[in-house]
Amino acid sequence: MRFARLAVLYEDLSLEISGMIADEGSLKPLARHSDAYRKHYFARRAFGTLSEFADAVQRLRESSDFGKFESTFNLEQSGTWKAATKFLGENRAMIERVRNDVGGHFGEAASRYAVGQSDRDSSISLTIESDVAHSKRLKVGFAGDLAAAALVGHAPGADASEKARFVFELLLVGLKHAMDVVYAVFGPSVWHKLGR
Repeated sequence: MRFARLAVLYEDLSLEISGMIADEGSLKPLARHSDAYRKHYFARRAFGTLSEFADAVQRLRESSDFGKFESTFNLEQSGTWKAATKFLGENRAMIERVRNDVGGHFGEAASRYAVGQSDRDSSISLTIESDVAHSKRLKVGFAGDLAAAALVGHAPGADASEKARFVFELLLVGLKHAMDVVYAVFGPSVWHKLGR
């Protein structure tokens, strides 16, 4: 059960990070959204998944049977496992802070923070498009700026650029360590021990 959770969360995290870093032209169905909004959306979702992944790793480590399983790791698997669990443990509080603000959806605290960061003199973009068949499409242009502000709310840094760099680096390094965890747990020398 705990192995299954790791597998699903890892694939979710991989998909979210891929959606975040994909180039604009490769995602035609998402073209109605700005490139920045798409990236921030996938980043917010990825923080929720990374938080769940860290929880899954912690619960796996706490299970009574995992110690025996971990003792079968070869030197490489043991090293990657230890480095990954150390990273996830050391960064779990920051991951959860960001997730709590924006990882589920856009909560009240995130909204309050983002509006507080907005310049009172900034413009608001709202576009309503209509075609001859009277189909309507609404674009809320300022939503991306609000989402971006909330995403970096707890990040260290002197300015928005440094904060954004920290947040996206945390996700990318988190994905790398998630891959290491999955490799350690599902690596070729371990797979046969699961009865497969």
